[in-house]
Amino acid sequence: MSSGSMKRHNKAEDGDPSWTQTLQKAFRSGGDWQDKDELLDVVYWGKQILAVLIGVVFGLTPLYGILAIATYVAISTLVTQHYVTKFQGIDEEELGGFWELAKEGFGSAFASFMVSWITVFSAVYHTSSTLEKSANWYIFVEESSKVNFKILHDFLATKDSSNDLFYGHGLRDQSLTIIHHFYGYNSEDNAPFEYPDFGCGMVLSKSLVEKLVQKLATSKFKQFSIDAKHEFGLYIFENIGVRLTSMPELFCYEKSEKCAVWLSVEESCGAPVHTDKIYVGIKTWSGYHISRLPVVKRTWGGKFLNIEYVSDKTDQTIPTISFGVNNTERGHCAKTFAILERFLNLQNEIKSQFQWLLIADDDTLVSVERLVDLLSCYDSAEKVIIGERYGFGFSDDGKYGYSYPTGGSGMIFAPSAVSALVANCLCPSPDSPDDMIIGLCASVEKIPIVHVAGMHQARPIDYSPEYIKRQKSISFHKFDEIDPYKTFGTYLREEKPDKNTKSKDEL
Repeated sequence: MSSGSMKRHNKAEDGDPSWTQTLQKAFRSGGDWQDKDELLDVVYWGKQILAVLIGVVFGLTPLYGILAIATYVAISTLVTQHYVTKFQGIDEEELGGFWELAKEGFGSAFASFMVSWITVFSAVYHTSSTLEKSANWYIFVEESSKVNFKILHDFLATKDSSNDLFYGHGLRDQSLTIIHHFYGYNSEDNAPFEYPDFGCGMVLSKSLVEKLVQKLATSKFKQFSIDAKHEFGLYIFENIGVRLTSMPELFCYEKSEKCAVWLSVEESCGAPVHTDKIYVGIKTWSGYHISRLPVVKRTWGGKFLNIEYVSDKTDQTIPTISFGVNNTERGHCAKTFAILERFLNLQNEIKSQFQWLLIADDDTLVSVERLVDLLSCYDSAEKVIIGERYGFGFSDDGKYGYSYPTGGSGMIFAPSAVSALVANCLCPSPDSPDDMIIGLCASVEKIPIVHVAGMHQARPIDYSPEYIKRQKSISFHKFDEIDPYKTFGTYLREEKPDKNTKSKDEL
């Protein structure tokens, strides 16, 4: 700090402006600076802050050497001159001239710049160097994957990581599907597009990862994120021009002598949750009382004691209940939140009666036996939402956007999550998209949304046959162009009897 600045800080006489008053004037154009020392104080501290910011930016860029120092001096000087003469409208001669203004606080500011610049640059360089030395290949697996590292190492030892390489177990769509945005409908070469099954593992070379990182630096916002594995493979193909090399003999569904990565059999986590501890709310309307509700009741709905069909009209023959919410063609936010409130009211009538709430559509099919097995892996005392997770508004780097549970696949709520949603969230309109509003609110309230691959927003024919075959599906959605009874029997019926389920007919 200059000697003049030291004298200014030592006087501190009564009547001097407070720091808040000075700060307000500093951000106001053409301020009244009767005391020029006060303005010089602003210049001094402004240089310190600017120095730290420039140091961080240069460290991240990175910009280094004499060029970085010269650039900092030029920016600091020009910003100071512009601030005083243009923004505040003060003649620099009143402050001692150009050089006096340039020297004000320069020494300490330069020191701040050097410290922040060198610190950030060193951290970035160290991290980059560590990755450069240690990682030639990047391996991605799921929690249920198993890895034979010797087989994987021996395979990769024959490959060159300086090439753009992408290995995994390829999946193909059997037809154009909405969950993949009908990709391929205008394909000129009709070449089948393969995308990786994450559960079997996938490997990316160093060269490919570096190009992806560079591409992600120019992030663009997406609207919807539906199927991560397809979107990931497509992103690499469209932006880098690299297709997946499918090697199912190395990245496998079942363990064998040649497998490097394979899927392990998922086991239940304990005793299945009793169905009488689950409250089920089915969203429907009077137009589907005859066509859809009998399917739900005959396939899976009858296995729940505590199930209610929430409609726009009361029909005792089913029976349905109505909360006075009119039907909407889409969205159903008001109806969903009415079910959430209904659940809380029932909880209050008999304390801790239910452990879970399941909300589903009237064209959702559910394997009850697999559902109660799934819930044995989670603690209903925790604030959590479970379902098939989609995303909205995500940037390529994942810093922006939010996740939401897809309504058609079924949404599962712990009681504390329901309480938080009802207490803090509102529907913008009755026909707002209920699942997206829930996801947005969950993001604000810090409620985790757990993705379950076995819960599906679409029909079996909308997914890769291999992908559906290798898992125990829990739910499917929509009756369009399918036989729902056959679909349920083929994909969702569990042969083993479940002693923990009770039907209304047995009670």
